[in-house]
Amino acid sequence: MLDGTFCETAEGTLDVAGAFLEAEPVANNVILTLISERREDHRPMRAWVMRQGTDVCGVAFQSPLDFDINLIAMSDSTTRAMAQYISSFGVSLAAVRGPSATTAKFASEWVALTGVGARPVEALRIMEATDRPKRKPVSGELRQAAAHDRHVILEMMAGFFKEIQEIPHDYNSIIDQRLASGRYWLWYNDAGPVSVAGISQPVCDVIRVQVAYTPPQYRGHGFASACIGMLTDRHVKAGQRCILYTDTDNPISNHVFSKLGYRPVGDGLRYKFIY
Repeated sequence: MLDGTFCETAEGTLDVAGAFLEAEPVANNVILTLISERREDHRPMRAWVMRQGTDVCGVAFQSPLDFDINLIAMSDSTTRAMAQYISSFGVSLAAVRGPSATTAKFASEWVALTGVGARPVEALRIMEATDRPKRKPVSGELRQAAAHDRHVILEMMAGFFKEIQEIPHDYNSIIDQRLASGRYWLWYNDAGPVSVAGISQPVCDVIRVQVAYTPPQYRGHGFASACIGMLTDRHVKAGQRCILYTDTDNPISNHVFSKLGYRPVGDGLRYKFIY
């Protein structure tokens, strides 16, 4: 029999499902990263955990509370039970993302349970750096962004959010938090800062490239590749695993990441719910 547990703190979630999530640190990196962040900033969160007896078999996580709900890979029966359990809380979900089969099943169940519509909006691919990168020499150098770079980061991230057509309502505070923890890196050359990359905090020795953006006027020179490639080198040499998510419908980015030594390790989907 499947039983659900609801958690509203990072510590509570880790007590219930920490060991289970950490056993697959790449596949579960997004949720593990969010839990790690909530341990530090205590922003609102909610997690639903399904168990078969004493064994965890499903996890769904959401934070901030108006963001996507994130899923791990689950069986169809667990996914169905998870959707039913979450719907019993009367929450309204904007979107769901996670492994392809699980996410498609959850979206179907959520539509049946709530009567809302759903449409797939993004096909995702998890890639991990497994080979030595092949990089061309690029003019400039990689620098860790500091407090005095805040205006540069804000400007570049505004461009990034505009291009992906999703602007978090509190992105200034998110940027400030990540900047303070040294998670933004800039590629500098004679023109100044020309590209930015943002990474997650290491969790279970896994880091994720969260942002890679070059303003339009500086594109076509390999700055983003140089930035990500050098960051990847740094972390791999430190004994960490490097991953990123890419849009499967973007052949250019997939080709670039392949040249940097990244290889596919999983696929995912994102669905938006229509009210």
